[in-house]
Amino acid sequence: MFHGYGRRMLARGDFRLILLELIAKSPKHGYSIIEEIERLTGGIYSPSPGMIYPALLFLEEAELITSTQENNRKIYQITERGSAVLAENRERIDMILDRVSRVGSFFAGRHGREGRRPFWSREEGREEKRGPPRDFVSVALTSLESTVGLARGRVPEAVLVEKLKEVERAIAEAAMAAPKEG
Repeated sequence: MFHGYGRRMLARGDFRLILLELIAKSPKHGYSIIEEIERLTGGIYSPSPGMIYPALLFLEEAELITSTQENNRKIYQITERGSAVLAENRERIDMILDRVSRVGSFFAGRHGREGRRPFWSREEGREEKRGPPRDFVSVALTSLESTVGLARGRVPEAVLVEKLKEVERAIAEAAMAAPKEG
């Protein structure tokens, strides 16, 4: 989910954890979850019902959430089991939400306040894809910083340093091989 220029912002399972976290804050129906995710991401991502409802069904079948019917809408609430999963994954959830909100803040600041549509926006019921932001490097650096923060304590420091050196070398090689832009 949340593809951006060759990599995912969210790893497998992260989306379900975000859903659990949002539902834990207050019971919600599917459309309000879509709106909340769109707000968190600064408008760059609005999950489709085809993304949300299967994930909610999975969480319900796993007994992490329950639903009740109100005014032709399912309202989802977290269960004790769902709360336990959130507690077990608290550090990971905080890192995910930090990364998502940093990118969302970047785009909200760049696009929302200037009166332009967000990078990914809904207009008259259809999604319109615009080109990459001019300052995508800043977004990538923010994402890298969050990813490194998530890896610390989980990946041996020597491995993390070596991977970062590989990235640095690849960028330096590309910079040296490319003609200088005017």
